[in-house]
Amino acid sequence: MAVAATVATISPASATSPAPAPLPQSKAFILVDVDTGNVISAGNDRTPLPPASLTKVITALASSNLDPATPVTIDARAAQAPADKIGLVAGQVWTADELFHALLISSANDAAFALAEQVGGSLPGFQQIFAHTAVELGMADHPVLMDPAGLDGTEGVDGGNLVSARDLAIAGRALLADPYLAAIVATPIYSFIGPGNVHHRLVSHNFAFLSTYAGAIGMKTGFTDRAGTSIMAAARRNGRTMLAVVMHSTNPTAAAKVLLDQGFGTAVASELTVDRLPAVDLAALRPPTVVTSESRQSTTPSSLAVAATVPDPAIAAVATAPQSITLLSAAAAVSFLLCLLLYTRHRRRVYRSRPSLWLERVAITPKE
Repeated sequence: MAVAATVATISPASATSPAPAPLPQSKAFILVDVDTGNVISAGNDRTPLPPASLTKVITALASSNLDPATPVTIDARAAQAPADKIGLVAGQVWTADELFHALLISSANDAAFALAEQVGGSLPGFQQIFAHTAVELGMADHPVLMDPAGLDGTEGVDGGNLVSARDLAIAGRALLADPYLAAIVATPIYSFIGPGNVHHRLVSHNFAFLSTYAGAIGMKTGFTDRAGTSIMAAARRNGRTMLAVVMHSTNPTAAAKVLLDQGFGTAVASELTVDRLPAVDLAALRPPTVVTSESRQSTTPSSLAVAATVPDPAIAAVATAPQSITLLSAAAAVSFLLCLLLYTRHRRRVYRSRPSLWLERVAITPKE
Protein backbone atom coordinates (compact mmCIF):
# COMPACT_ATOMS: atom_id res chain seq x y z
CA MET A 1 0.00 0.00 0.00
CA ALA A 2 1.32 3.41 -0.91
CA VAL A 3 2.31 5.76 1.87
CA ALA A 4 -0.01 8.72 2.28
CA ALA A 5 1.28 11.77 0.41
CA THR A 6 1.42 15.29 1.74
CA VAL A 7 0.25 18.40 -0.05
CA ALA A 8 3.04 20.53 -1.46
CA THR A 9 3.01 23.93 -3.11
CA ILE A 10 5.66 25.73 -5.09
CA SER A 11 7.84 28.12 -3.14
CA PRO A 12 8.50 31.22 -5.25
CA ALA A 13 12.13 31.88 -6.15
CA SER A 14 11.72 35.62 -5.84
CA ALA A 15 9.14 38.36 -5.69
CA THR A 16 9.29 38.72 -9.47
CA SER A 17 8.63 35.04 -10.18
CA PRO A 18 5.25 33.87 -11.48
CA ALA A 19 2.55 33.40 -8.86
CA PRO A 20 2.84 30.08 -6.99
CA ALA A 21 0.73 27.27 -8.43
CA PRO A 22 -0.63 24.31 -6.47
CA LEU A 23 0.95 20.94 -7.13
CA PRO A 24 -0.75 17.56 -7.09
CA GLN A 25 -0.03 15.83 -3.78
CA SER A 26 3.70 15.05 -3.68
CA LYS A 27 6.06 13.98 -0.93
CA ALA A 28 9.03 15.83 -2.39
CA PHE A 29 9.94 17.90 -5.44
CA ILE A 30 12.66 20.10 -6.86
CA LEU A 31 13.00 22.40 -9.87
CA VAL A 32 16.49 23.15 -11.20
CA ASP A 33 17.87 25.35 -13.96
CA VAL A 34 20.19 22.83 -15.62
CA ASP A 35 22.39 25.51 -17.16
CA THR A 36 23.11 27.46 -13.97
CA GLY A 37 22.54 24.67 -11.45
CA ASN A 38 20.33 26.98 -9.41
CA VAL A 39 17.49 25.44 -7.44
CA ILE A 40 14.48 27.56 -8.37
CA SER A 41 11.90 25.80 -6.22
CA ALA A 42 11.83 22.84 -3.83
CA GLY A 43 9.86 21.06 -1.15
CA ASN A 44 11.18 18.35 1.19
CA ASP A 45 13.95 17.86 -1.36
CA ARG A 46 16.69 16.89 1.13
CA THR A 47 14.86 13.87 2.60
CA PRO A 48 16.01 10.46 1.26
CA LEU A 49 12.99 8.53 -0.05
CA PRO A 50 12.52 5.30 -2.03
CA PRO A 51 13.23 6.41 -5.63
CA ALA A 52 11.88 3.34 -7.48
CA SER A 53 13.08 3.31 -11.11
CA LEU A 54 14.45 6.84 -10.96
CA THR A 55 17.40 4.85 -9.63
CA LYS A 56 18.11 3.74 -13.19
CA VAL A 57 19.43 7.20 -14.05
CA ILE A 58 22.18 6.63 -11.48
CA THR A 59 22.69 3.05 -12.70
CA ALA A 60 23.20 4.35 -16.25
CA LEU A 61 25.78 6.88 -15.04
CA ALA A 62 27.57 4.25 -12.97
CA SER A 63 27.71 2.03 -16.10
CA SER A 64 28.67 4.81 -18.52
CA ASN A 65 32.25 3.50 -18.80
CA LEU A 66 30.94 0.65 -20.95
CA ASP A 67 31.46 0.85 -24.69
CA PRO A 68 27.94 0.55 -26.23
CA ALA A 69 29.24 -2.21 -28.51
CA THR A 70 30.35 -4.37 -25.58
CA PRO A 71 28.74 -7.85 -25.69
CA VAL A 72 27.10 -8.73 -22.37
CA THR A 73 26.43 -12.36 -21.48
CA ILE A 74 23.24 -12.65 -19.43
CA ASP A 75 23.41 -14.65 -16.21
CA ALA A 76 20.64 -16.24 -14.18
CA ARG A 77 20.34 -13.38 -11.69
CA ALA A 78 19.57 -10.82 -14.39
CA ALA A 79 17.23 -13.17 -16.23
CA GLN A 80 15.23 -13.83 -13.05
CA ALA A 81 14.72 -10.14 -12.16
CA PRO A 82 11.06 -9.24 -11.51
CA ALA A 83 9.02 -7.19 -13.98
CA ASP A 84 9.16 -4.76 -15.65
CA LYS A 85 11.67 -6.54 -17.88
CA ILE A 86 12.63 -6.95 -21.51
CA GLY A 87 12.89 -10.73 -21.26
CA LEU A 88 16.60 -11.51 -21.01
CA VAL A 89 17.44 -15.22 -21.07
CA ALA A 90 20.46 -16.68 -19.28
CA GLY A 91 23.24 -17.43 -21.73
CA GLN A 92 22.11 -14.90 -24.33
CA VAL A 93 24.53 -12.22 -25.47
CA TRP A 94 23.21 -8.67 -25.78
CA THR A 95 25.06 -5.47 -26.53
CA ALA A 96 25.44 -2.81 -23.86
CA ASP A 97 23.67 -0.42 -26.23
CA GLU A 98 20.56 -2.59 -26.31
CA LEU A 99 20.61 -2.87 -22.52
CA PHE A 100 21.02 0.89 -22.03
CA HIS A 101 17.98 1.51 -24.23
CA ALA A 102 15.94 -1.13 -22.38
CA LEU A 103 17.05 0.34 -19.05
CA LEU A 104 16.15 3.97 -19.74
CA ILE A 105 13.25 3.67 -22.18
CA SER A 106 11.22 0.69 -20.97
CA SER A 107 12.68 0.63 -17.44
CA ALA A 108 13.73 -3.02 -17.72
CA ASN A 109 14.83 -4.41 -14.36
CA ASP A 110 16.66 -7.33 -15.96
CA ALA A 111 18.68 -4.88 -18.07
CA ALA A 112 19.64 -3.02 -14.88
CA PHE A 113 21.03 -6.18 -13.29
CA ALA A 114 22.81 -7.24 -16.49
CA LEU A 115 24.60 -3.90 -16.78
CA ALA A 116 25.43 -3.84 -13.07
CA GLU A 117 27.04 -7.27 -13.13
CA GLN A 118 28.90 -6.51 -16.35
CA VAL A 119 30.42 -3.35 -14.90
CA GLY A 120 31.01 -4.54 -11.33
CA GLY A 121 31.81 -8.18 -12.03
CA SER A 122 29.17 -8.99 -9.41
CA LEU A 123 26.33 -7.22 -7.65
CA PRO A 124 28.46 -6.40 -4.56
CA GLY A 125 31.11 -5.05 -6.93
CA PHE A 126 28.56 -2.78 -8.56
CA GLN A 127 27.32 -1.55 -5.19
CA GLN A 128 30.83 -0.21 -4.61
CA ILE A 129 30.66 1.59 -7.95
CA PHE A 130 27.18 2.87 -7.00
CA ALA A 131 28.61 4.44 -3.86
CA HIS A 132 31.61 5.85 -5.75
CA THR A 133 29.29 7.38 -8.35
CA ALA A 134 27.19 9.12 -5.69
CA VAL A 135 30.32 10.63 -4.15
CA GLU A 136 31.76 11.80 -7.47
CA LEU A 137 28.43 13.33 -8.54
CA GLY A 138 28.31 15.33 -5.31
CA MET A 139 25.22 13.75 -3.78
CA ALA A 140 25.02 15.18 -0.27
CA ASP A 141 21.93 13.69 1.40
CA HIS A 142 23.43 10.33 2.38
CA PRO A 143 21.97 8.22 -0.44
CA VAL A 144 21.56 4.48 0.12
CA LEU A 145 22.20 2.64 -3.15
CA MET A 146 21.82 -1.14 -3.11
CA ASP A 147 19.51 -2.16 -5.96
CA PRO A 148 20.46 -1.18 -9.55
CA ALA A 149 16.84 -1.45 -10.71
CA GLY A 150 15.29 0.56 -7.88
CA LEU A 151 13.34 -2.33 -6.41
CA ASP A 152 12.56 -2.02 -2.71
CA GLY A 153 11.00 -3.90 0.17
CA THR A 154 11.30 -7.68 -0.02
CA GLU A 155 12.06 -7.50 -3.76
CA GLY A 156 14.86 -4.98 -3.40
CA VAL A 157 18.49 -5.95 -2.87
CA ASP A 158 19.35 -5.33 0.80
CA GLY A 159 16.06 -3.48 1.25
CA GLY A 160 16.45 -1.19 -1.73
CA ASN A 161 17.48 2.45 -2.09
CA LEU A 162 16.89 5.82 -0.44
CA VAL A 163 17.68 8.99 -2.40
CA SER A 164 16.56 12.58 -1.98
CA ALA A 165 14.91 14.61 -4.75
CA ARG A 166 17.92 16.95 -4.76
CA ASP A 167 20.38 14.08 -5.20
CA LEU A 168 18.25 12.69 -8.02
CA ALA A 169 18.33 16.12 -9.68
CA ILE A 170 22.14 16.03 -9.45
CA ALA A 171 22.13 12.68 -11.26
CA GLY A 172 19.61 13.87 -13.84
CA ARG A 173 21.68 16.95 -14.62
CA ALA A 174 24.76 14.76 -15.08
CA LEU A 175 22.90 12.43 -17.44
CA LEU A 176 21.85 15.37 -19.61
CA ALA A 177 25.55 16.26 -19.94
CA ASP A 178 26.26 12.81 -21.45
CA PRO A 179 25.24 13.03 -25.14
CA TYR A 180 24.81 9.26 -25.52
CA LEU A 181 22.55 8.78 -22.48
CA ALA A 182 20.71 12.07 -23.07
CA ALA A 183 19.75 10.92 -26.57
CA ILE A 184 18.31 7.68 -25.17
CA VAL A 185 16.03 9.31 -22.58
CA ALA A 186 14.71 11.69 -25.23
CA THR A 187 13.62 8.78 -27.46
CA PRO A 188 9.88 8.01 -27.24
CA ILE A 189 9.99 4.76 -29.27
CA TYR A 190 12.98 2.58 -30.12
CA SER A 191 13.12 -0.60 -32.19
CA PHE A 192 15.90 -3.14 -32.69
CA ILE A 193 16.51 -6.80 -33.51
CA GLY A 194 17.80 -8.63 -30.44
CA PRO A 195 19.24 -12.10 -29.84
CA GLY A 196 17.41 -14.91 -31.56
CA ASN A 197 16.36 -12.47 -34.30
CA VAL A 198 13.59 -11.18 -32.02
CA HIS A 199 12.16 -7.76 -32.86
CA HIS A 200 11.85 -5.41 -29.89
CA ARG A 201 9.80 -2.21 -29.89
CA LEU A 202 10.39 -0.16 -26.76
CA VAL A 203 7.87 2.53 -25.86
CA SER A 204 9.10 5.03 -23.29
CA HIS A 205 7.45 4.86 -19.88
CA ASN A 206 7.82 8.65 -20.05
CA PHE A 207 5.86 8.81 -23.31
CA ALA A 208 3.02 10.89 -21.82
CA PHE A 209 5.42 13.67 -20.92
CA LEU A 210 7.58 13.43 -24.05
CA SER A 211 4.56 13.61 -26.34
CA THR A 212 2.60 16.39 -24.60
CA TYR A 213 5.06 18.93 -23.18
CA ALA A 214 6.70 21.40 -25.57
CA GLY A 215 10.45 21.03 -25.55
CA ALA A 216 10.45 17.76 -23.57
CA ILE A 217 13.82 15.94 -23.69
CA GLY A 218 13.33 13.17 -21.10
CA MET A 219 13.91 11.54 -18.73
CA LYS A 220 12.51 8.81 -16.39
CA THR A 221 9.48 7.59 -14.46
CA GLY A 222 9.30 5.27 -11.46
CA PHE A 223 6.81 3.30 -9.42
CA THR A 224 6.68 0.82 -6.55
CA ASP A 225 4.09 0.48 -3.82
CA ARG A 226 6.55 1.88 -1.33
CA ALA A 227 7.86 4.73 -3.52
CA GLY A 228 4.58 5.64 -5.16
CA THR A 229 4.64 7.22 -8.64
CA SER A 230 7.53 9.54 -9.42
CA ILE A 231 9.07 11.34 -12.36
CA MET A 232 12.25 13.06 -13.45
CA ALA A 233 11.36 15.40 -16.32
CA ALA A 234 13.52 17.72 -18.41
CA ALA A 235 12.69 20.20 -21.15
CA ARG A 236 14.54 22.73 -23.30
CA ARG A 237 13.10 25.99 -24.61
CA ASN A 238 14.74 29.07 -26.09
CA GLY A 239 18.21 27.87 -25.18
CA ARG A 240 17.33 27.13 -21.55
CA THR A 241 17.01 23.70 -19.94
CA MET A 242 14.91 22.92 -16.86
CA LEU A 243 14.75 19.75 -14.77
CA ALA A 244 12.03 18.73 -12.32
CA VAL A 245 11.98 15.79 -9.94
CA VAL A 246 8.68 14.82 -8.31
CA MET A 247 8.51 11.95 -5.82
CA HIS A 248 5.53 9.98 -4.51
CA SER A 249 2.89 12.08 -6.25
CA THR A 250 -0.75 11.54 -7.15
CA ASN A 251 0.04 12.94 -10.62
CA PRO A 252 3.79 13.32 -11.14
CA THR A 253 3.59 14.25 -14.83
CA ALA A 254 1.17 17.10 -14.14
CA ALA A 255 3.29 18.25 -11.21
CA ALA A 256 6.43 18.24 -13.36
CA LYS A 257 4.73 20.35 -16.00
CA VAL A 258 3.70 22.94 -13.40
CA LEU A 259 7.25 23.12 -12.11
CA LEU A 260 8.83 23.35 -15.55
CA ASP A 261 6.41 26.12 -16.54
CA GLN A 262 7.52 28.05 -13.49
CA GLY A 263 11.16 27.49 -14.40
CA PHE A 264 10.77 28.81 -17.92
CA GLY A 265 8.76 31.72 -16.54
CA THR A 266 11.58 32.72 -14.20
CA ALA A 267 14.28 34.95 -15.69
CA VAL A 268 17.85 33.87 -15.09
CA ALA A 269 18.52 37.17 -13.34
CA SER A 270 15.67 36.43 -10.92
CA GLU A 271 16.96 33.03 -9.88
CA LEU A 272 18.09 32.79 -6.29
CA THR A 273 21.56 31.33 -5.73
CA VAL A 274 20.95 30.13 -2.17
CA ASP A 275 21.17 26.52 -3.35
CA ARG A 276 23.16 25.53 -6.41
CA LEU A 277 23.85 21.97 -7.53
CA PRO A 278 27.51 20.93 -7.80
CA ALA A 279 29.25 21.23 -11.15
CA VAL A 280 29.00 18.22 -13.43
CA ASP A 281 32.26 16.28 -13.94
CA LEU A 282 31.56 13.20 -16.04
CA ALA A 283 35.26 12.37 -16.25
CA ALA A 284 35.24 11.59 -12.54
CA LEU A 285 32.79 8.75 -13.17
CA ARG A 286 34.99 7.00 -15.71
CA PRO A 287 38.03 4.80 -15.03
CA PRO A 288 41.30 5.58 -16.87
CA THR A 289 40.65 2.72 -19.32
CA VAL A 290 37.20 2.26 -20.84
CA VAL A 291 35.76 -1.16 -20.05
CA THR A 292 35.21 -3.08 -23.29
CA SER A 293 34.56 -6.68 -24.21
CA GLU A 294 38.29 -7.21 -24.79
CA SER A 295 39.49 -5.75 -21.49
CA ARG A 296 36.80 -6.96 -19.09
CA GLN A 297 37.06 -10.32 -17.31
CA SER A 298 33.66 -11.69 -16.33
CA THR A 299 34.75 -12.42 -12.76
CA THR A 300 36.76 -9.24 -12.16
CA PRO A 301 35.29 -5.86 -11.15
CA SER A 302 36.01 -2.98 -13.49
CA SER A 303 38.89 -0.63 -12.79
CA LEU A 304 36.36 1.86 -11.43
CA ALA A 305 35.29 -0.64 -8.77
CA VAL A 306 38.91 -1.27 -7.85
CA ALA A 307 39.61 2.46 -7.61
CA ALA A 308 36.69 2.88 -5.24
CA THR A 309 37.88 0.24 -2.76
CA VAL A 310 41.64 -0.32 -3.02
CA PRO A 311 44.10 2.08 -1.31
CA ASP A 312 46.25 4.16 -3.65
CA PRO A 313 49.53 2.22 -3.03
CA ALA A 314 47.80 -1.03 -3.94
CA ILE A 315 46.40 0.52 -7.12
CA ALA A 316 49.92 1.68 -8.01
CA ALA A 317 51.28 -1.82 -7.44
CA VAL A 318 48.58 -3.34 -9.63
CA ALA A 319 49.20 -0.74 -12.32
CA THR A 320 52.97 -1.42 -12.39
CA ALA A 321 52.71 -5.23 -12.24
CA PRO A 322 52.31 -5.69 -16.03
CA GLN A 323 55.42 -3.53 -16.57
CA SER A 324 57.41 -5.70 -14.15
CA ILE A 325 56.31 -8.85 -15.93
CA THR A 326 57.34 -7.34 -19.27
CA LEU A 327 60.80 -6.45 -17.97
CA LEU A 328 61.32 -9.96 -16.58
CA SER A 329 60.28 -11.49 -19.88
CA ALA A 330 62.69 -9.25 -21.79
CA ALA A 331 65.57 -10.15 -19.44
CA ALA A 332 64.88 -13.85 -19.88
CA ALA A 333 64.86 -13.49 -23.66
CA VAL A 334 68.19 -11.64 -23.65
CA SER A 335 69.76 -14.31 -21.42
CA PHE A 336 68.56 -17.06 -23.74
CA LEU A 337 70.00 -15.34 -26.80
CA LEU A 338 73.37 -14.84 -25.08
CA CYS A 339 73.50 -18.52 -24.11
CA LEU A 340 72.61 -19.56 -27.66
CA LEU A 341 75.32 -17.30 -29.10
CA LEU A 342 77.98 -18.69 -26.75
CA TYR A 343 76.93 -22.27 -27.52
CA THR A 344 77.10 -21.61 -31.28
CA ARG A 345 80.56 -20.10 -31.04
CA HIS A 346 81.70 -23.07 -28.97
CA ARG A 347 80.41 -25.58 -31.54
CA ARG A 348 82.09 -23.69 -34.38
CA ARG A 349 85.43 -23.86 -32.58
CA VAL A 350 84.98 -27.61 -32.06
CA TYR A 351 84.12 -28.29 -35.72
CA ARG A 352 87.07 -26.20 -36.93
CA SER A 353 89.47 -28.13 -34.69
CA ARG A 354 87.98 -31.55 -35.58
CA PRO A 355 86.47 -31.57 -39.14
CA SER A 356 85.62 -35.26 -38.84
CA LEU A 357 82.79 -34.41 -36.48
CA TRP A 358 81.04 -32.43 -39.19
CA LEU A 359 81.34 -35.31 -41.65
CA GLU A 360 80.00 -37.76 -39.08
CA ARG A 361 77.04 -35.42 -38.31
CA VAL A 362 76.16 -35.10 -42.00
CA ALA A 363 76.36 -38.84 -42.48
CA ILE A 364 73.89 -39.67 -39.71
CA THR A 365 71.41 -36.86 -40.41
CA PRO A 366 68.26 -38.44 -41.87
CA LYS A 367 66.82 -37.09 -45.11
CA GLU A 368 63.30 -35.73 -45.21
